[in-house]
Amino acid sequence: MGQTIGVIGTPDLVRTVLEIARQFQGHTFLDLHYEDETETVSIFRANKDKMQVCLFTGNWPYAKVKAECQEREINIPLVYISDAGSAVHKTISKLLIDGVDVRHLSIDTITPQEAAESFGEIGLSLDGLYLMPFAGPIRREEFVSFHKSLWNSGKTAAAITFLRTAYLELKQYGVPVYRCTPSTGALREAVVKAVLEAQAIETRSYQLVIGLTEMASGRSSAEVYKNQRKRAVLFQLLLEFGEATGISVVPMEGTRFGLFMTRGTLEEVTSGYSSFDKASEITKACSEKVSFGFGVAHTAALCYANAELALKYSREAGGGCAFVVSEEGRVIGPLASHGGLDFRRSTVDKKVLNQALASGLSISTIGKIESVLARNSTTLITPEQLALSLSISKRNSRRILAKLCAAGLAEVSGLDQPGTRGRPQRVYQINFK
Repeated sequence: MGQTIGVIGTPDLVRTVLEIARQFQGHTFLDLHYEDETETVSIFRANKDKMQVCLFTGNWPYAKVKAECQEREINIPLVYISDAGSAVHKTISKLLIDGVDVRHLSIDTITPQEAAESFGEIGLSLDGLYLMPFAGPIRREEFVSFHKSLWNSGKTAAAITFLRTAYLELKQYGVPVYRCTPSTGALREAVVKAVLEAQAIETRSYQLVIGLTEMASGRSSAEVYKNQRKRAVLFQLLLEFGEATGISVVPMEGTRFGLFMTRGTLEEVTSGYSSFDKASEITKACSEKVSFGFGVAHTAALCYANAELALKYSREAGGGCAFVVSEEGRVIGPLASHGGLDFRRSTVDKKVLNQALASGLSISTIGKIESVLARNSTTLITPEQLALSLSISKRNSRRILAKLCAAGLAEVSGLDQPGTRGRPQRVYQINFK
């Protein structure tokens, strides 16, 4: 069964990509073109669940999605067409044919190195060129202003742009403008990359996953003896769950059970690692907190080790939920009836390391707080909100915020009165930048 690949970009480039895609049987390609690049994020969000891979026809729409969507929200491979150097080279040929003075041009998106290579091949220097290197999803108005002001001041003979809407607007202003588009070879290469990503997903979906589940009262032999009935209920519920999903259930010591499945099944039962309703359902049916931990890795031994760690996180979060620990060291959870946090237990990011050292907090705590802020799309938080998000006491949340303040990573920015009674809560501004 093939995967679905969404193609987001301008109408002409999406059309060309779809024509190339006909050569690749077994996969479905979706036409997700936009008329205006500002539609990129809304189109991606509206169609994300329909595709397993997303191919962008340029770096602008790709960067726009990366900038405005959280990593957990994206959750699928993204591929974009990067062909700035050869695209400019192709455009220069058009300018030469049209008799344009290519010594005085304004060019966006391309880097100085790419410009040097493209112009060096035809024996031209960069002395008369004005470059606007790509630095994220810059607004169309900035592209237009850059080229238009240089043209109006007589510094350039023409403009070269990669942004279709900027090209159309500059034409309306009478600016001699040429639009850069990727070569057919670059488009075909991007399609191949997207297909390879899709094939990797198919292979990965059969990867082994080990899950561990355990009742809160199953930590000693005496407690296990008293809870044989609850254990039997839990076993029956897990068997029913396994029959419905294809998961193998194996009784282990005490009230612990092993759950064996493929990665594809795990992604299905957790809705792409976003929720796990079954944890709360089983907890309610057993009248006992039941914790779940899922380990993903390339070997069975590491799978089990990750499952043990994930189960530990689940117990520490109070039970009745699930955590996932991946082969990359990502910790995702708690997964209950709502999405959990996504953080790492370790990092080589100097910024995060410095924040942890300065505040005296662990790397995972810093990561959890970043995940909470990203999920809520704000840098403001109260002790109560932090306590609820991290499943900790208000006392611990106040201690964490106090440490961040002492390290200069947070400050009190206001007060919040949640009701008509009681003391107002402090509102903290977190600054991890």
